[in-house]
This record gives sequence, structure tokens and C-alpha cells, in this order.
Amino acid sequence: MVLKYRFYMVRFISIAVFFFVFLSIVPYVFVPCALAQSETSLDNDSIKSVAVVYLHGEVDYALARFTERSIAYAKENNAEAIIFDIDTFGGRVDSALEISRAITDLTTIQTIAYVTVKAISAGALIALSCNKIVMRSGTTIGDCAPIAITQEGPQMLGEKFQSPLRAEFRKLAERNGYPVALAESMVSSDIEVVKVAYVDGYYEYMTRKQFEEFTAEENKRVYKAVTLVDEEELLTIHDQEALEFGFASKVVDNEEELFDYFHFNSHRVVRVKFLWSEQLVRFLDRIAPILMLIGMLALYTEFKVPGFGLPGIVGLACFALLFGSKYLIGLASYLEIILFCVGIILILLEIFVIPGFGITGIAGFICIILSFYLSSQSFVIPRMPWEIAIAKNWMTQFSVTLLSFFLISFFLAKYLPHSFFAKRVMLQTTLSREAGISALSKDYTAYLGKEGVAVSMLRPSGRAQIAKDVVTVVSDCGFIESGTPLIVIRVEGTKIYVQKSTGENVLS
Repeated sequence: MVLKYRFYMVRFISIAVFFFVFLSIVPYVFVPCALAQSETSLDNDSIKSVAVVYLHGEVDYALARFTERSIAYAKENNAEAIIFDIDTFGGRVDSALEISRAITDLTTIQTIAYVTVKAISAGALIALSCNKIVMRSGTTIGDCAPIAITQEGPQMLGEKFQSPLRAEFRKLAERNGYPVALAESMVSSDIEVVKVAYVDGYYEYMTRKQFEEFTAEENKRVYKAVTLVDEEELLTIHDQEALEFGFASKVVDNEEELFDYFHFNSHRVVRVKFLWSEQLVRFLDRIAPILMLIGMLALYTEFKVPGFGLPGIVGLACFALLFGSKYLIGLASYLEIILFCVGIILILLEIFVIPGFGITGIAGFICIILSFYLSSQSFVIPRMPWEIAIAKNWMTQFSVTLLSFFLISFFLAKYLPHSFFAKRVMLQTTLSREAGISALSKDYTAYLGKEGVAVSMLRPSGRAQIAKDVVTVVSDCGFIESGTPLIVIRVEGTKIYVQKSTGENVLS
């Protein structure tokens, strides 16, 4: 038994070593590629330049890290302005807020949102974070209501979710001089917005509730009030409406018109785009549940067969890619990796070394689940409404992954040995006495009906003393504690099946 434990521990240590070596290599492979720009830096740092940062696709953690890197790169190139080229349907609220904070922290550099196709949902939040908004002809912006994907399809979340997000829009609108009431109506559909024109030619946008609270003296100054956004309607506007309502400073047909409007030198432009390495990391982050499932199945298979082979390599690669991609986008650190490895060690100890109630195994599962959870989002305890929604979504994904693991493991164990592939790679010849081969060195049928006592815990296999011999047995009635009286109920080849004995004649 000691040799068996040593065998499994040596195998695990070898896997862990390969895992850490592989993961240590990942940053050195991807990070330099991610930091290397396809454009050459400008030689004369004393001359002001303009940085164009392309925020395209889903708003996620990878885009947030890319934005931070791009801003740092723009500062290194002495940029006087950063143009954020936006084309997105939205994405994660927490990632959009990170990008928004990174943009609003730029107090010495002018920020311009250039909507080239669409700035919907989280894209609208990012656009409003900039000092100026410029829209290309035929583009749209708006509709930032928080939603959740349910069985019935996308469902708008309630006031608890809308209120803090609406406060963010209100803060950004006040900071950058955009109409506050219209900005809030991008988040909540229960806000009716009116345009109030005064007799002196001045006009402003306000909610219907604010307009109805006008005093008689204020009403005398009103020339006309027109409803722009009805209740049960989220504000989404095209380029000309954005210009009319005061969101867009200019509508252009191309980038050259944008440069001319702000008097930028088109020859002093630094362009920052997603590189192949960042795209790869982004892709790996999106298929994290699949990597998790394949990794668990591969390690399960590895510990079911002798030696270290292809399943171990596949499992190692999957978890290295999983944690490596999370590490590169800032979600995971070595803490999550250590938690994962500690969890695996505890589970192995529970299975092969430590008999008892199972606390070690439970602690191992908790460590593994914590490592997956902590590497999937930037928070530990969800506090904001969207953080609670993200945590629930992760729990759903993890539950589905875990259920898939158990189902696939069951079907593999049951059907794979009889499959066409298994028959091609596994020995099918029966080693029998008729073939001139004796596989049994001892006739175990002599133990049939004999009584004995468990000398180790049976889970369901273990060691028992039967007729003064200590042999390996298999429990036919679940786990059996050490010291329990046993009786042999059947023998199949070299397998001795036992169950608890109720008799009084038990070997000591």
C-alpha cells in the first residue's frame, strides 16, 4: 500500500511540476507579444501626437486590460489626445466601469469617443466617459438597460440594478456636459423626457416629473414642451439626433474629417489595436468552462490508468491555458494556482492515504472551487447588483460544467471499453487456463463464506484479515469502517467481495 501511495504522489508531483513550468512560460510567451505594437513609436517625444485606440467587439476583461495598456502606451508617446474608436453591442458592466474609470482618470489628455458603427449598452457608458463624442454618419448610441439572459430570453433587470448604473450615467453627463435627463433615459425605461423651450429662445431637457413641478412663474417662461422619450422606452439615437440633443460634437464621414475638426496632425498618429496574442487570450477566456471540463476529464482519466501519458498532458495544458489566460487579463494570480494544486493534493490524500469522515476531500473540493471562482471575476464578495448577477451566472456555468463532467465520466466508464476505438487499442484476448495461461496464483474461492475483520477502511476496496490472511477485498455495501466484522459473500477471479457480518465468530 505504501508503494501505491508513493506511486500516486510521485505522479501528482510530476504533473504539478510540469504545470508550474508551463504556466511560468506562458507570461513570457504572450506578454511580450501583447506589449509589442505593430506601429513604430514616434521618435521625437517632444512633439504631441494623437493615439487611436480601437474598442471593438464585446466589452469584457480582456478589453479592459487592453484599454489600460493602450492608455499607458499613449502616455509614453506623449499623446495630447486619445481617440477611442468604438464599435460594440456592450458586454460586462464591471468591465465597462473599469474602462470608464481609466478614461475619466485622464485629466491632462483630451479623450474623444469616435463611434464608427454602434455604441450600444456598455459602449454608450464608455462613450459618455469621454470629453467629446464624434459620430460617423449612420451610427447609433444608447440603450444601456441592464439585462439578464433567462429561459424566456433577455429580461430587463429591476430598479435595484438600474439605480447605481443610472447614477454613473448622471455623473458622466454632468462631468462632460451631456444632457443628464437624456443620459438617464438610456438606462431606465420609466423616465419620460421632455424638451422645454422658453420664450427667450433658451431650451433644456428634463424629466416629465421635473417639468410638472414648475411653479406658475416658471410656467410663464415656457414657450413649448415636447416629449422626446416616452415612458416604457429606452433612448437609442442615431448620429443626427445625437448632434441635435447635444451628445455629439460633430458628425463626420471619415477619420480625416475627425482630425480636421480637432486640428490634429494626421502624420502624428499612434494606432493601438488588439494583437493576435491578445485575441488568443480573449478567446481562451471565453471558452474557460470548456477548458475546465476537458481538464477535469483528462486528469480523471490520467489517474485511472497507469503511467503519465496523453490524458495527463491534455489536462495539464487545459488548466495551464485556463489559469494562464486569467493571469494575463488580471483576474488570476499565483494564489488561485496554489489553491488549485492544494485542492488536488487534499483530494489525493483523502482517496489514498487518510481514512475517516472525508473532511480532507471536502476541503480539497472547496480549494478547487475557490480557485475557479476567484479567477473568474475581479471581486471576491459581490456587493454591487451586477456583481451579484455575475456571481450567479458563474455558479450556473460551473454547475453545468460539473454536471457534464460526472455524466461524461459515467458514460466513458460504461461504454468506452466496448467502443470501436477501445477495441482497436486494447487487448481483447482472454488470458485463460484453456489458453495455457494461469492468471491466478491462488484459488481465492477458499475464502467464500469465511468471516474476518476490516484492517483498513473499505472505500469500497481495502484490506481485511480473513482466515489469518490479510487480503484485498471489495465492499458490496458501501464504505465500511476499519475494525468492522466482515463475511465473504462471493469471489470473482481475484476479487473478494464482502459485507458486514452479523455473526459472533469474528477473527481478532
